[in-house]
Amino acid sequence: MLIELFQYDSEHSAGLSNTFSVSAIHFRLSRPMMETQIIEKSRFLIIFKLIALFSCMATLVFWIRQCMQTSTSLVIVPLNEQPASDSQLVDMFLVKRFLNQTPWDRLPNLGRIRWPKSTLAPLPAGRLLSLKNKKRAQNPPLFEPILSRGQRRLYETLMLKFAELMDQHGYSDRYFVTGGTLLGSHRHHDFIPWDDDVDILVDVKIQPWLRKAWANLAPDYRIEIAFVDKLFTELLPLDQDNELDVEKSRHCTGYSWGWPFLDITYYNVNVTHVMELRPAYGRYYWWPKDVVFPLIYRPFGPHWFPAPRNTFQFLIDSYERTDECFTPTYSHVFERAIASNHTKCQLLGSRYPFVQHRSCLLNGHPVQSERNRLVEERLVRRLSNDSEEVIHSLCLTSVVSNTTADTYALDSKNK
Repeated sequence: MLIELFQYDSEHSAGLSNTFSVSAIHFRLSRPMMETQIIEKSRFLIIFKLIALFSCMATLVFWIRQCMQTSTSLVIVPLNEQPASDSQLVDMFLVKRFLNQTPWDRLPNLGRIRWPKSTLAPLPAGRLLSLKNKKRAQNPPLFEPILSRGQRRLYETLMLKFAELMDQHGYSDRYFVTGGTLLGSHRHHDFIPWDDDVDILVDVKIQPWLRKAWANLAPDYRIEIAFVDKLFTELLPLDQDNELDVEKSRHCTGYSWGWPFLDITYYNVNVTHVMELRPAYGRYYWWPKDVVFPLIYRPFGPHWFPAPRNTFQFLIDSYERTDECFTPTYSHVFERAIASNHTKCQLLGSRYPFVQHRSCLLNGHPVQSERNRLVEERLVRRLSNDSEEVIHSLCLTSVVSNTTADTYALDSKNK
């Protein structure tokens, strides 16, 4: 385009030269003076056109950025057909026995919304460095991502396989994500960037069935029945265990199972409470029944998974109120206690995106059905000028108290 402009100006200058040459004869002006005027006018014309060109380009870039942000950042309950009532809007996020009972075409399509650039380790964790002495790579520094791309995809495969198995037998409402996995969904809509496992709680009444059903998936998938059940894939052979980022569990310890794996624990339910049957960190965990049920779908990466109805309160009951982010005290890669650290979550807000919570308004009004309400969750990252970039925004079912959840703390904003 610049070449065309200069060609045009050259032609235009030639035309002007002829015109001014004729004028010079009529008005008896000197030729050098006319050439100087022509050059000056050509320069001004070129500068003017360049300014206009760059102005148009800047306007176009701004317009494209605005369009991209509008089309990817504000996903608020996209529906093919508008439900007739608030209760339909809210209840479509409730977990049913079978997956085909959920109107997936009415839920936000997590695979099509904008996500941050993946926070992944460049090489697989736990990889074998030397076949001779069995030395393995140590975990990255604290608060750095542990999972590689292949290991992240393997966890996704394991979770989807587990969900498929539960669905086939009408058990989709008999399990939910818990622990660090649920905390990751609440804070990041995904893994906690420095986490290394997936935690799932399952109804103890179907424990015998689950163990047998997963064992029947051998040899592609395996189960190790232990204090906590481990669901993993066929082990990667030692002679293939290296920097190649393959989607198989690695035999990183002296135990019989491989990592990555799903950590499966079990719960029991009485009239008032839900209790995890396995103690952890020296205590048993239990929650009021109405904090857990009915289960709702929450985002975990590009997929929806069952979660407690009142995620915010469930996490407070599990971890207590805090504005600190902690690295794990235990490595699931190597099955051993490790040094941990903590920092204010807010200090990580420019490095990793966090989720803001507020009421989801349609036509200026909150959407509520009995005890449940639509909550808008916006994934945001703090920028260097202390403003915020909205990566995506979606509405989903929760309880009213979740609208007050602080972005960088397991606490309410108004406290």
